[in-house]
Amino acid sequence: MASNTAWVLSTALQGLAQPTGAGGKDFLPAARFTGAKPGYVFKVDEHGLGYYLDKSQAGEDAGAAEDKGAGGAGGSGEERAPTRPLDADELLRQAEEEANIDQIQVLDAKSLRRLVAGLDKKYKENMALRFKYAEQPDKFLDSEVDLDEHIKSLMQVAGSPELYPVLLDGPAIPTLLSLLSHENTDIAADTVELLAEMTGADAVEEYGDEARSLVEALVEANAPELLVQRLLGFKEADSDEEARAVHNCLAVVENLVEIQPELSSVFVERTKLLSWLLRRLKRREFDTNKQYASEILAILMQGSVSNQAKLGSENGIDLLLTCVAQYKSKDPAPGEEEEYMQNCFDVLCACLMQPEHKAAFVKAEGVELMHLMLQSRRQGRYGALKCLDFATTRYAPPAEKLVDLGGLKQMFGFFMGKAKVKGPAGEHDVDAEVEERCVSLVASLMAQLPATGRGAARRERLLAKFVEAEFEKTDRLMELLFRYQTRVRAEERRLMAAVAEAEEDEQVDEEELLLARLDAGLFTLQQCCVVFGNLWATGDVGLRRRLLGALHQKGQTLAPVREVLLEYYNSIGTEGGAEEAARARAHVRGLLEALGAELEEDGDEGVAVAAAGQPGGGADMAVEGEPGKDKRSSTQATVGTAPSGRPSEAARRDAELMPPPGATKPVAKATVPREEHSREQDKDRADRDKDRERRESSRRQRESELADRDRKVSSSGRDKERDRAGTREKDGVRELERERERDRDRERERDRDRDRGSRREERDRR
Repeated sequence: MASNTAWVLSTALQGLAQPTGAGGKDFLPAARFTGAKPGYVFKVDEHGLGYYLDKSQAGEDAGAAEDKGAGGAGGSGEERAPTRPLDADELLRQAEEEANIDQIQVLDAKSLRRLVAGLDKKYKENMALRFKYAEQPDKFLDSEVDLDEHIKSLMQVAGSPELYPVLLDGPAIPTLLSLLSHENTDIAADTVELLAEMTGADAVEEYGDEARSLVEALVEANAPELLVQRLLGFKEADSDEEARAVHNCLAVVENLVEIQPELSSVFVERTKLLSWLLRRLKRREFDTNKQYASEILAILMQGSVSNQAKLGSENGIDLLLTCVAQYKSKDPAPGEEEEYMQNCFDVLCACLMQPEHKAAFVKAEGVELMHLMLQSRRQGRYGALKCLDFATTRYAPPAEKLVDLGGLKQMFGFFMGKAKVKGPAGEHDVDAEVEERCVSLVASLMAQLPATGRGAARRERLLAKFVEAEFEKTDRLMELLFRYQTRVRAEERRLMAAVAEAEEDEQVDEEELLLARLDAGLFTLQQCCVVFGNLWATGDVGLRRRLLGALHQKGQTLAPVREVLLEYYNSIGTEGGAEEAARARAHVRGLLEALGAELEEDGDEGVAVAAAGQPGGGADMAVEGEPGKDKRSSTQATVGTAPSGRPSEAARRDAELMPPPGATKPVAKATVPREEHSREQDKDRADRDKDRERRESSRRQRESELADRDRKVSSSGRDKERDRAGTREKDGVRELERERERDRDRERERDRDRDRGSRREERDRR
């Protein structure tokens, strides 16, 4: 209401400022009502939509002018009374009277058909004059002005989507698409603006069927190809009007894809839109159209594997990395540039779901760039963390590269909540999203880094993070596990209540139930359990005691963790290829076995768990009854107690490893007296030193023997090959000894950790 009042007031002031004059054109064409014009009435009549001369008002104005002239000549007129200031209500009343709002006619089917017929007629006349007077532009200038006015007069149909069927019955669509190729860029720009208005979001919300019919008609008439061809013809640098026309072209693309999502593949495969978008992102200067181009690119890449493959074939990964690289040392400006940066990260993440794009990402040094962005305290590290999460999922090279670069320091800073990340403005919780990304990234590193072989050192570096600083990262993991477990259980209870209250004939959509659990944090809970299982599988006594202690403080055992991992095992799909899926399933299966689950093969995919938890330690919902359970597997889980009512064997094993809190039975290792324990440690340390000296002496003797042999065989040219072989053998021996020395150093580190743990337990016992 306030906006309408302001418009009427401004119109009134314009009307009072302009002199009312009679005489003028009988008709002024206009696409929409632009305010009152003294002496004219806005309506649809024989000439179409526009301002028509109000003859009655013109006669009254002429009579008033004659009376004023006569009074001035006689010189006997009374003095004019001083004008009083008008208040807002008076100005509003006068503006409504001058605007003649009552005489404005609403667009109907009849008037729309008349407008369409007039547009077609004007277009044909203009084409005929252009063909006849190709070298004399002044001959067809007036016809182009009339044609442009008729295009603008159709703008009002965008406010009446219910009339789209009438528009489709006539020649409007072919005529408008022909106008896209018009040589006059103003006419083409107005046509694009009309299409953008007609396919806008307002039309889709209330008149979805009519909007879809319009889009289908446009696609049948090859609108995507003609629209992109017109887009390539606009030159943004020449004028602001053409830059605005480019923006309208992108708006039409967005509207068409929103109404009919499958058109995203049409725009990429049958047009040159993708190439234009990538070229547009290369420009260093930032403007509104660059931001809009990144948004359209993100829409086209979302969920379309073929479009993602096409972008990769055009070297799009390198280009996107170049686009985001400028924000490793600076923050984007708030607003459009910030949204542009997030769009580039979104496109990268969408493409990184394909293995070939992950390889291109690593080859283009994308991991190094993301690591630099994590080190910087800029806004770009929100997107960098997201990209690393996508890149390391089921793909080992990015995980190995990240550890080699020292990225564990930054990653665990986010994991512990010590480093804050500034995300995009919006309603979503950035801290919660960063927390979930960190858990997923740690789980991916656990799954991808090998436990044996040359890369085993990387995995040891990762696992060592959970031991250092008095197991603070292990405690953080259990904190997150319990938090998401509580949220998921609460959602499961709500879903169970909803299912119980449902009608008998009402079918329950299991996909919706699974989505509800995922929204509550099921995936993050599964990733926490994956990390838990990897820590448990190391066999480190200190880690196991810490994990079990946290579980026992909540009155739980390993059973809930096994249940979550079992459901995760059954939900592993074939994304990334069958081979990678089989490897992921084998990894999770190994974690289940390490957690004490007795697994039996049951078909191709399922497993049967015979031991899982103690009374009260299971989840609130059994695996078979959980919403969203994978029906492909015939997996069964026995939760709680044994058939005889006694605690299951797995629960007893858990209790033996670490008693529940409050138990009076001391830990077995703590019963050794402190002095005796110290003597045993000193003896073990002396034995290890003797072994090290013996191995060192043997190594020196071996090197001496190799040196003597080298001197003996180096006298002749025939023995040069033997010399090289001996050198290689000597290098191999040295490398083997160095590897053994590193193993001994790691063993000594573990011994020191065990000693520290023993001393802590002794202090706690006392």
